[in-house]
Amino acid sequence: MCMACHGGTYTSANDVMGSRFLPFDVFSFRYPDAAGWSFDEQQERLRKLNAIVASTDPGPPILDLIGGMYPGGVTNEGSTAVDGYVPAGWSGDPTLYTGVVRPYCRTCHLAQPATFMSLSDFQGLGEQIKTLVCDKHDMPHAQVPYGVDGTKIGFWNDRVAQQDLGNFLKSQGVASCLPSD
Repeated sequence: MCMACHGGTYTSANDVMGSRFLPFDVFSFRYPDAAGWSFDEQQERLRKLNAIVASTDPGPPILDLIGGMYPGGVTNEGSTAVDGYVPAGWSGDPTLYTGVVRPYCRTCHLAQPATFMSLSDFQGLGEQIKTLVCDKHDMPHAQVPYGVDGTKIGFWNDRVAQQDLGNFLKSQGVASCLPSD
């Protein structure tokens, strides 16, 4: 179950090899108003957790995201996370990245063979994306990004993301089944 997001493969001895700790994507969380629990009040603790992830040799995609979130350095005490990081490989379509990949694909795919660290990683996968998102409803894979937790968040409640993904699929010559298309 864990490998769906954390990656890795089974060995012949039924051990898992190649799994990764995922970064704490601090801008994807919801924070309560209770004292001590706001984003600002947790910044330093979250930075320390991301520093631990970075120290585990998680691979270039995860290190790239952590470095992008912490331009002051994740290992530097007091360094704060900065919202809005877009990998350089997405300069050709930052809207598709920020509206679709970032909220619904990024966290898990950072540890997968298809990392989606660039637009070119996404292009050419139109048929596969359509099958997994539209036909099989296997993606997004996690409950909150999928949108079945009853909170009106998630891909299937985000008409703008559906339209952006639908437009991408059309640009790849793939007919989409998305309701906001």
